[in-house]
Amino acid sequence: MDAEYARLTAAGLELPKPPRRMRGTYGFYFTALDEVLFEVAAR
Repeated sequence: MDAEYARLTAAGLELPKPPRRMRGTYGFYFTALDEVLFEVAAR
């Protein structure tokens, strides 16, 4: 998860918060492509 976050930020995406534990998963959210919400998470 941390590596994917680093890859996306290196590619220029502005991600609002770094990965964190939430609802039993570890991950992060971001919006892209005309404000579509994406979730990247793993258990």
